[in-house]
Amino acid sequence: MPTDIILPLVRVLQRTPNSGTALAARCRRMQWRLPLRIWHLTRGVDMKRTIMAALVSGVLASPALSEQLVVPPTAGNANDEIQQQDNAQRMSPAAFITQATSGNMLEIQSSKLAMDRSKQDQVRQFAERMIKDHSGAAERMKSAAMGQNIPDDMSALHAKALEALRHADDKQFDAQYLRTQLQAHQDAVLLHEQYAATGEQESLKQYAEQMLPILREHLQSVEAIIKKVAPDQMVYFR
Repeated sequence: MPTDIILPLVRVLQRTPNSGTALAARCRRMQWRLPLRIWHLTRGVDMKRTIMAALVSGVLASPALSEQLVVPPTAGNANDEIQQQDNAQRMSPAAFITQATSGNMLEIQSSKLAMDRSKQDQVRQFAERMIKDHSGAAERMKSAAMGQNIPDDMSALHAKALEALRHADDKQFDAQYLRTQLQAHQDAVLLHEQYAATGEQESLKQYAEQMLPILREHLQSVEAIIKKVAPDQMVYFR
């Protein structure tokens, strides 16, 4: 657990006025309000149990606070609450299929545009590989889905990105294509990491695990090309 996340939580506990009621309320307000991408930082570690341990440690570190903190009888079992939160955050098989399929569509269709419009060999070679790899991924998804519905259309967000690329100026096309690929692969890595760690359906978990090395290599490749072709487009969201 990164210290830049734990320490602020503990400091808040230590600054809380000597009121058990106020402290308990403040703990309830804070304990789950963390950035959505903290999961990525920990690579699947059970964050909530770690945070709960930090909260308890912070309370016990202050004798005055530990004496006044009273857990109401209605609080219930903390482990049960944590488990309910974990279950709520698990991605369903249908949601994973929808998002992964949409990502494959964006990779393929945007790369077909790049094959038609790009004048740079590096970009065209990368686009050719994206078409091949993500077409293969789409075929493997059909088997992994085991009869579940696979969407025919990409998401509204991906469709908007593709439409913007279609209307990009010729001089800006390569930079915009690479930026689209960068963002799409960052999102895809996070998506597949999450499902590989917490997914419910074994065949889809195996698919996610098999795709991760490919997606990470794609991400490294597009980052390397951007540094050479369009360094001003190196924008990170991780």
